Amino acid sequence: AHSFNGHSRQWNVAHNPQYMKAIKEESSFWEQEELTPANQYNEYIMTALRTKWGVDSATLLAKYSEQAINFEKIAEKYRNEGLMEKNEEAYILSAKGKLLADAIMADFFVD
Repeated sequence: AHSFNGHSRQWNVAHNPQYMKAIKEESSFWEQEELTPANQYNEYIMTALRTKWGVDSATLLAKYSEQAINFEKIAEKYRNEGLMEKNEEAYILSAKGKLLADAIMADFFVD
C-alpha cells in the first residue's frame, strides 16, 4: 500500500526482514518519493477516481488548473459513454466505469 499527501508518495519497505529490523532499530521503515507537478496530478486522479467521492471539481481547478480543461474534455467523452458521472461537486466513475477504471485513469494522465 502507498500513501499520497499531495506532494509525495510513501510506502513501507517491501522486504520483511529489513522492515522488521528497521522497526526494532527505530529507524525508517518506509521509503518516500517526492513527486513532480505532473506526477502529483496523476496521483490525485488515480487515487480520487478510486473513491466514492471522485475527482473534486474545486480541487481540480485550484490545484491543477492547467490540466483541468483537458480533464473535463476527456471526462465528457466518458460521461457520454456512460462510464463517468458528474454531480455538483465531483466527477465519479459509474458502475460500468469502475470495471474499466485503470484504462480510464490512464487516459487522464499527463507526462
